[in-house]
This record gives sequence, structure tokens and C-alpha cells, in this order.
Amino acid sequence: MKLRATVIILFAAITAYASVTGPEARYTNAPGDIGSCVNCHDTFHEANVGPGSVRVDDVPAVYEPGRQYTLRVVVQQGGRQRFGFQLTAIDKDGDRAGTLAPVSGDSQVNPVTGAGDRQYINHRQAGTQPTSSGTRFWQVRWTAPSTDEGTVRFYVAGNAANGDGTNQNDHIYTNTAISESPTTVVNVSLESEVAGMTLEAGSKFTIDWGATNTSNVASYDVRYSTDDGATFPITNLIFATTDAAVTSFEWTVPDVSTTEARIRVQASTRSGTAVEARSGKFTINGSGSPSRFVNPGGNTHSAPWLIEAS
Repeated sequence: MKLRATVIILFAAITAYASVTGPEARYTNAPGDIGSCVNCHDTFHEANVGPGSVRVDDVPAVYEPGRQYTLRVVVQQGGRQRFGFQLTAIDKDGDRAGTLAPVSGDSQVNPVTGAGDRQYINHRQAGTQPTSSGTRFWQVRWTAPSTDEGTVRFYVAGNAANGDGTNQNDHIYTNTAISESPTTVVNVSLESEVAGMTLEAGSKFTIDWGATNTSNVASYDVRYSTDDGATFPITNLIFATTDAAVTSFEWTVPDVSTTEARIRVQASTRSGTAVEARSGKFTINGSGSPSRFVNPGGNTHSAPWLIEAS
């Protein structure tokens, strides 16, 4: 990142650490980029080791092709004097996804593009002062792709600088955000009605669920809770599979006693997100404390579960 117009010579290599046009392109830590701003601001050797952070707010969970969205990039770290950022948006192939544009004069689109014609937007020199103590934010306009291009990933790097005009002792942070498309967003529904029921320990209960856009489902994880959904520990695992076509499992109700049981079906997506559906509260009529379920042999959708006493 470059927060002032300074050129220094280091090990006989001339590197522009700051300029009125902001940082050089390709430092968001996205796949195919040069790296992150740590490449220049290298005192701490890696990103995300300081007490601050960078994030992108107001990213739509599901974008509408062609629609404009106003995003908010926030860098924060107490006691810092200058701040900077760089952001890019790419599709599943690493190519440019939509169009980035500044909302005001504190940021600008970098004139240099990266792999797949990807854009970079970053701070300007006028946009490095804190907007409040220890924080700076910038608004960025993102126009979603004109057609459904699948999952869009935003990669951002932020600089929380000490304001001494050099590239030393500045903390660099990186982060990502995801916006799904209408054809990649996964929604999960629990189709078995169990709310208000009493299940006897040792009885069988078939858990059925459904999901949209299953081509983006990486795995399912089914668990139960005995504390009204406050926790779904791994010891309460009912079933797990990486087969997105499997949407049913016959559960042997464990020998536990609770009036606050719930079932949760969670789908992890290939985009790196997770969505879930939960049942209403029901009762398990048993006598024991929660048992621990173990998957034998790694087969998650055909072999029976073993029960070990807790």
C-alpha cells in the first residue's frame, strides 16, 4: 500500500511505496495477484498479525445481475494515523466480476488491470485520514455482472499505517466476502415435521430435507441439540455426507432425556459458505446422558453409526 508520495531505494530496487494515484495493482491477496500489501509493508512479514482488521460490508448475499450496490470497506486499528485499501471482485474462474467504481473522491479505480481483466479500486491520498478514531471507511459502487456468472468473491487488503511516511511498522490485513448468484445460492429446508413430538429412545425417525442448487452443495451435516438449539456439538452428530443427492437419513433416537431437542441440517457450499435449517422443539424420552456417535470406516452415508457411552 502507498500512503504518501515517497520513492525509496532498497537493495538497488526502486519501488514506489506511495503516490497520489494510490497503491500499485494486484495486491489484494486474490488468487493470481502478486500478493498482499505485505510485499511492500514487510515489517511484520505477514498479514493479519496486528490487533486490527479489514472487512467489506453491505455485500449482497445474492446479487441481481446488472444491479448496482454500494459496498463499504472498513479498516480499523486503534492508534493508527493513516489507512488504505485495495479491493477486487472476481468470478469462479478468477476473471473480473462486474464493475467497480468510486462513490466519492477518496478512492479510485486503478488504471492497471490484472488477470482476467480484473479491476482494482483503492484509496487516494486524500482518502487516508481516519474517518473516526482508529478507523477509516470508503464507499465503493459495485455493478453486478450483467448475466449470472455464479459466485462472486471480493478480496480486500487494508493498511493501518503509523503515518511516518515509510513502509515500515504498518499493519496489513486481508479478508474476503462472497456474493452468490441466483443459480448458486443454496437454501436448505427441513421437511420432516418433528416439532411438538415426543420421540422414544431407540425408536426410528426419518429425517428428510431439501436443498436448492445442489450443484453448489459440498456436504451435509445433520446434528441434534438437547439445549433448545444453543449448541449442536460434534458429539451429537447424526449423519454427514459429501453426496449432495442424499437428502434423507433414518435416525435411531439416542437414549437421552430432554424436552428441548432440535434437529439441524447444515449444508456447506463449494463457495465456502454454510446455510442451515432447524426443526421446532421436541422431546426425547430416554434415561441416559447424551451419547457420542462415531462414524466407522469413514463411510458417511451407507454404514450405520456406532454409539459409544459418554
